[in-house]
Amino acid sequence: MDRPAHRLSFLLTLLLSAVLLPLVGCGHAREETADVSSDAGEAAVEEVFDEVVAEDDVPETPPPRPEDLFRVEATRELRPAEARLVDALRARAPSAESGRMDVVTVADDPVLLPAEGRLDLQWGSGHGSRLVFTRFELGPDQIRVEQVGFQGRTMRREDPPVATVRRVTVPREVLEPALDLVGALASLRVERKARPGAWGGSSWGSTSDFYVLARCHDGGGRPVLDQHFVGYAGGRGEARYGGLRFVRDAVQEALDAIPSWQDVPIAEHRTCHLTTAFAANREVMI
Repeated sequence: MDRPAHRLSFLLTLLLSAVLLPLVGCGHAREETADVSSDAGEAAVEEVFDEVVAEDDVPETPPPRPEDLFRVEATRELRPAEARLVDALRARAPSAESGRMDVVTVADDPVLLPAEGRLDLQWGSGHGSRLVFTRFELGPDQIRVEQVGFQGRTMRREDPPVATVRRVTVPREVLEPALDLVGALASLRVERKARPGAWGGSSWGSTSDFYVLARCHDGGGRPVLDQHFVGYAGGRGEARYGGLRFVRDAVQEALDAIPSWQDVPIAEHRTCHLTTAFAANREVMI
């Protein structure tokens, strides 16, 4: 055999020896130690698994504090009507499971109802077939109120639809405590936000559809307040309508306590403010 061929044969032999011998040896070794090492291997796997579970087992976070669910940001002391409204909003703060929080920002200067001007409070219920328009003509000493109500048929009420108009004039101090809440409504801005550190969350909804509006102008026609909500009750919109509904209920309670209302005859219903008020709210209500 010539020298190059001999050299090539020698290299091939070394290569085959390097590849095959370890494989054969490993095979024997595995056969001999398989039964011995199986229990130890399982134990090692279990140990690693336990360590991983322990690392992923994050301790439960403490429940959110009240200030984590509802926070008031103010640079001044709240007026009594503002504090009353804030307490009502706090009572409807998001739940701990919602993953959200309400932040109330108080205006640097309180908003007060003008000595002279006009205030409209309106509300209605779609399923309840109910609509109420209330107008307050504000004066320095007296307030003239006109309330228009309409009650239609519902699934539980088969009586014919009813429309009512009533009017009353009272000293300003009679309604001042309730109407101060309207100014408080203009002084506060409520936002529902994601709570820092919260993951996911829950919400709620309803098929209860309703409408509520508060609009006030001073004697010169300048806007003091203009807020409204049209939609369904639920967690997403609660921060927008919660204050409006509370003020509506408080004002209506004060109105119902007045004994001197005068019903307007049907023949004079056309003279009420409903037409002008509805026209002003056409884009809101339709």
